[in-house]
Amino acid sequence: MGFAFPKQESAALVAGRPDKFLMPLPRDERYNWVRVRLDAIDETELTELIVEAWRMVVPKRVAAAHLGDRHTASVAPDLPCDPGEVATEYRRSVGRAESAIGECRVQTG
Repeated sequence: MGFAFPKQESAALVAGRPDKFLMPLPRDERYNWVRVRLDAIDETELTELIVEAWRMVVPKRVAAAHLGDRHTASVAPDLPCDPGEVATEYRRSVGRAESAIGECRVQTG
C-alpha cells in the first residue's frame, strides 16, 4: 500500500525498516509516497500510517479540528479506531481535499 510521507524522510524510513517499507515505484517518485508491506505491520501501525498520511493531504485547519494541536500519529477520540473505519474516513477526506485543493492522490497496490 502506498501512503503519503515526507519526501525528504523517505529514504531514511526505508533504510531503517526495509522489511516493512519500500520506496515508491519509479513512476511515482515525484509524489510524497512510500510503500508499506501490509503483512509486515499490525493494525496499530496501519492506523498510525493512515492518520498521518491523511494529515498530510488535508488542510491544516481540518487536521487541527480532528487531531487538535498534536503533531503525533495518535488517533483522536473523535476519529474511528477501527482500521476499516479509519481507511474509509481517510478516503472521504482525500476526496474532499482533492476537491478543495485540486490535486491529492492516494496509491494502493
